[in-house]
Amino acid sequence: MHLMKTLCGIAMETPLGKSTARNTKAIQPAQGSGLFSLSPELRNNIYEEVLVDAKNIEIPKDGKLIRPPLLKTCRQIAEEASTIFYGLNTFKSTHNRLEGLPLWFARLPMKLRRSINVIDLCYETETEMNNLAHEHKTESALGYGPSEQIFSDYAEERMMSANKKFLNAALQMALMGLDLNAFRLPPQP
Repeated sequence: MHLMKTLCGIAMETPLGKSTARNTKAIQPAQGSGLFSLSPELRNNIYEEVLVDAKNIEIPKDGKLIRPPLLKTCRQIAEEASTIFYGLNTFKSTHNRLEGLPLWFARLPMKLRRSINVIDLCYETETEMNNLAHEHKTESALGYGPSEQIFSDYAEERMMSANKKFLNAALQMALMGLDLNAFRLPPQP
């Protein structure tokens, strides 16, 4: 009977993921932790070295949040370093992956949304354009491909479609609080 009471008591407790006044504690530096004994400025330098990537970070098509392992180690590090990660990195999305961009942005807390400075929007990848040009060249050489004008019209149609997707994503994200100056649009191909 005692075991049943204990199990029922455990089942009635608040789940770990939900914060309440009872189970929420203030963020306190770990005693004896080498990282937290450093000044905030030094910790920020370390976070910057670890979290800022020289390459653009691809925004997932499914809109899942991007959380580097360091941000998962403890609440204090996540609190101190998240704005560095989101504010100093350049994020990237192509027009073929834009449906995940507003979802990804909506999942970010407002503080992190406001810290984003650059989102590069790109047209088809170079590989896609090269494949399209190669197909056209091959079909033309064999004598059954579309004319140069049809190929040019098709490429322009794809670019117009991409522009519409960019505008739609930008509008959705502006409505959620993104400064539109964060977008860097690609040059027209």
